[in-house]
Amino acid sequence: MQLSLNKNRLASVGSNFCDHTKLGFKDAAALEKAHKAVDLKYLRQTNRTAVRILRDAVFDHPTKETAVRTKLHSILQNNEASNILRGAVDDDDYKWIAEPWRIPAVQIWGKICSYATSARA
Repeated sequence: MQLSLNKNRLASVGSNFCDHTKLGFKDAAALEKAHKAVDLKYLRQTNRTAVRILRDAVFDHPTKETAVRTKLHSILQNNEASNILRGAVDDDDYKWIAEPWRIPAVQIWGKICSYATSARA
């Protein structure tokens, strides 16, 4: 994940994304604050995109309703997924950088994988 964040920092801030003096920040703390803002914006966008892709892959193609699709409704068509797709900001999303398992898209993917594993058994 850190590689992805660094790639986004490079695209957003430029090749000197680790040098606060070259970027015009007064100190490293100001640069760290800017990095956090850039990282959170990127993670929010990535989270929303991942949830949209998962949801669209299941529900955009009309097919008959099956037990699997019904189960996926509870995972992908609920208030949490709707809030993500609307762009709602979580109060604890600042924790995503250090604890990526808190990202809702990761949790949704985990629920889908868990369901798929239990369905095979």
